[in-house]
Amino acid sequence: MSSHETLPGTDIYGPGTFVDKEFTPSPQDAGRIFEYIAKGTPGFTQDQELMEHTAALHAMCPEVAHEIVEDHDGTPAKSQNVTVNTDHAAIWLETIFTASI
Repeated sequence: MSSHETLPGTDIYGPGTFVDKEFTPSPQDAGRIFEYIAKGTPGFTQDQELMEHTAALHAMCPEVAHEIVEDHDGTPAKSQNVTVNTDHAAIWLETIFTASI
């Protein structure tokens, strides 16, 4: 896993947060995070090809959500605005880390 440099994100997201030093596209960032979690989870697959495939599927979720909204109400995917509730999004990561604590 390559190094990933971050900077304090206190001014943006509050105390104890960090932001990427450089932009990382979603597929690569999803892969990095997935690999980090997989390597720290006892018994989880260490098959690199399988982890890359799974991370790519996770990275595709926002695109699929846009297409579902477009199919549902006709709002073009390119014109949709998305707000991410980071408290809710963090729950998934927190449940993974709880097992290691």
